[in-house]
This record gives sequence, structure tokens and C-alpha cells, in this order.
Amino acid sequence: VLYEDNETMLVRITANSNCTVNTAKDDASITIIDNDNPPILSFELTSSSPNEGTGGVDATQQVKIQLLDPNGSGNEQPLGRSGGFSYSIAGSGTNSATETADWVLSTDPGTNKTVSLSTSGGQTSSSFIIVLTLKDDDVFEYDEQLTISLTSSPTNLTLTGANTTHVMTINEIEAAPLVGFSSTDAVSGKNETSANTYTPRVIMESGRTSDFDVKIVWDIDEDETYSNTIEHTAAGGGGHPT
Repeated sequence: VLYEDNETMLVRITANSNCTVNTAKDDASITIIDNDNPPILSFELTSSSPNEGTGGVDATQQVKIQLLDPNGSGNEQPLGRSGGFSYSIAGSGTNSATETADWVLSTDPGTNKTVSLSTSGGQTSSSFIIVLTLKDDDVFEYDEQLTISLTSSPTNLTLTGANTTHVMTINEIEAAPLVGFSSTDAVSGKNETSANTYTPRVIMESGRTSDFDVKIVWDIDEDETYSNTIEHTAAGGGGHPT
């Protein structure tokens, strides 16, 4: 059942008693034509939803690519000849994951997104693992998405009936950053004239950023005129207010 190269055998007549071998016609070559279909190149799963790195430690996520029986059994089936394929990774969806900032392609096979299949003992491996490193970026952000796609025209493989894309949603697990006044010390020396105002400074937790709009509401426990709502909008809907 292996999809393999055509094979050749040689039949030769050797000397025996009571005959003489015609050395010009003492052998015949027979070629066995392979008529099997190529394996299906397919992602094992069409989607995954791992958590991003956290606590200063990056996470990893594996995505499996299989060579499957072309007859539809669902079983893995190696190639009996050399082959190859390539794939692409790109941010997708409303909040797309960005290479380097959110993920890194971390291990073989195919760190250059091209995989060459070679035979060992007459056949190739029947599955391959892509490993992504999911970064801990210390940003309170939306869940982000990327798509891994098998590119067209693999060598000695088919994409017919395959899962040709894998959508990965990277879950945000960071806690919302803390906000507070820059100083809680008592303020003195202010009187009730209009020229005397005090503007408290509200800051976000050191070293933390957010992709969300930030809205802060506070109360004053005296009967004074004040504005009790401020809003900070993330730049372009995807900035990091600090």
C-alpha cells in the first residue's frame, strides 16, 4: 500500500547441463509500476486554544501534521519515496497574533516552514510536529489568533480531503493591571480660592500595559464639586495605555 517509486527486477538465465546460454539474451528486466495513491497531508486538528506564557515563563504548543491513508481509514501511512511540503503561519481574526511579540516558531521540522521527507528503511515518517513558543508579554490584552496553512502542491502527497488549516487562539490569562493614585500622602496648604486646585495623578501598575480602554471612577467624601470619571482610550483600539 506504500506510495513508492517504480521497482525493477532482473531475471537471468544461468548455465545448466545440456544447454548453452545465449549471453546476448540471458536476462530480462521487469519494472513493477506502482499504482497506489499518495498519502493525504493533513493537520490532525483544525483548531486549538492554548494559554499564553505567564509569570515570566513562555509556553509551548504543539501542532501535529499527519500523512494519512488515501483510502480514508484515518490511519497514518508513511511515504515509500521522498517527498516534501511547506506551510505558512500568519496572524488572523479580529485580534491577530504577531510573530516575535506573541509567538515564535521554535523547533524543527521546518523552522523555515519547509519540510523535506526522506526515506529510512524504505519509508518516511508518518507524522510531524510543529512547536510554537507562546510569549509571556505582560500585556493585558484580547485573546489573539493565528492560522497555520499547508501550502498547495506538496511533493508526492495530496491535499484532497485534508484539514489544510489549523486555527490557534492564544488565550489571555494575565490579570488586569492595578491602577491607583501616584501618592496617598495628605495635601496641605490649599484654600478654597479658585486659583488653588489640586490634580491627583492616577497611574497604572509599573511594568504593566493594557490593550483595553481604561475607565476609572472615584468618590470624594466631602460635599465639593468634582469630576469623578476619567477614561483612557487605547490608541487605535490596540494601544497600550500606561
